[in-house]
Amino acid sequence: MKLPVLLACLLCLACAVPGRATEAGESPAQQARTFYAWYMHALNTEGDPLHKSKAGLKRYVSARFLKELDRFSKVEDGIDADPFLCAQDLGGAWEKNITVSDVTVEGDHARGQVNLKGPEMNSYSLLVQWVREGGAWKIDRVRAKKL
Repeated sequence: MKLPVLLACLLCLACAVPGRATEAGESPAQQARTFYAWYMHALNTEGDPLHKSKAGLKRYVSARFLKELDRFSKVEDGIDADPFLCAQDLGGAWEKNITVSDVTVEGDHARGQVNLKGPEMNSYSLLVQWVREGGAWKIDRVRAKKL
């Protein structure tokens, strides 16, 4: 008798705790497509999501990477290329041409390749690492893929 009551209480408690909608359920590949679409759109319309949209970045980027970006932005040479594109220029059509491939997951860490394509600039590939933080995949490191 006590077990069904306990299970019912746990079920009610689980339903009462607010969740993180789609964010927590996204795979690393889905998270990358969502992030890069948001980020590229922000770059194309607002100019600088690194400084104008800290809340947006926190949704997609690990605390460790955000601290690293903050630390680098305060040094004299600062950040000389976009930390999520590893480039100084961007293609306007990249926002709508994002593919993710070769994703591997090992526990709370994942890695994969993000490809950005567009007619005005050549295709561009990035090596992305994610970490599961607070139940959601977040970007933890980005490097340009060497060709």
